[in-house]
Amino acid sequence: MPVRFYCSNSFWLFSFSLVSVFGCSPEKAKKETTSAQSTVKETPYRYTRETLSDSDSSLTHAWLEMLNQTLDSIVNHYEAQEDIQAIAVHYCDLNTNTRVSIHPEQKFIPASLLKVPTLVGLLKLVEANKANLSDLTDVPHVEDIHDYMNWEENEVYQQWQNRPYSLAELADIMVRFSDNRATLAILYYIDGKQPGFLEETEDQLQAKIPNSATNTEDIILVTHLSGIYNALYNHNFLNYEHSEMALKMLSNSQYKAGFKKAIPATVQLAHKHGIRINQNAPANGFPIQLHETGIIYVAGRPFILSVMTKGRNIDKQRQVLQAFASDCYQLQLNR
Repeated sequence: MPVRFYCSNSFWLFSFSLVSVFGCSPEKAKKETTSAQSTVKETPYRYTRETLSDSDSSLTHAWLEMLNQTLDSIVNHYEAQEDIQAIAVHYCDLNTNTRVSIHPEQKFIPASLLKVPTLVGLLKLVEANKANLSDLTDVPHVEDIHDYMNWEENEVYQQWQNRPYSLAELADIMVRFSDNRATLAILYYIDGKQPGFLEETEDQLQAKIPNSATNTEDIILVTHLSGIYNALYNHNFLNYEHSEMALKMLSNSQYKAGFKKAIPATVQLAHKHGIRINQNAPANGFPIQLHETGIIYVAGRPFILSVMTKGRNIDKQRQVLQAFASDCYQLQLNR
């Protein structure tokens, strides 16, 4: 089974139609000197790294072997069942930048995971003084935006009012409820404010993908979103204020059927799930892709966990997410 241990800096990809991030620790981008246009409320919990020098080097080879065996065992257990076609998992310790991946070559449809880089792009536009989170914009009345894909997970914002919404409100609704109308409103706003801005962001990071890629193709790897979470945690792409804001928003995600169900309620979690259901799949096919990625804040030992699945039983796929979160949390806590 393909397993990779590695610890290195890499890069991440950003696109208007698709954003992909490779590796766990992207190259630090030069920060522009900006005047903050938004504020983060005081909170007793901090989601970003306190200093760039903190480090916990207590990861031993024996512990990493135990982690690898645990991940491998979960993958083998569920892939042996007829309802699961494919699983990929990626772990990254945020103190040591140590990573373990199983099936890192397997590709998936990103689905609503793309809302994470959309959020980062919006905040980058704010930092560039091209937008303000208090700016108002209309919400598009688009019928065919496939929100049925989120109904299965009991999400979708259902309290829309006939009024303009601020970008701050839309960002919160997009992340908290995984709402596609809010996402589309933000994308329209960014493109209308500065066409090509997200492509320019790609250029800053020296990373591009084909513009022809769509969100219905198997095009991302389990490692992709890890780089964004790492950049937010280390606040080395967005500034501290907006990195903290993004992770705080992600901690408010209403999705509770995956990682959140498997760890203690007192443990902080900044996360996003994605689901794609192929309504036209054959009866014996695997129409459901369910993924989750985020930071689990074990005290003093936060780590990134990304899990992606293909199958035909949503309950089994939720169990996969829960199994990885539970076992990784216990290993990280007790190492």
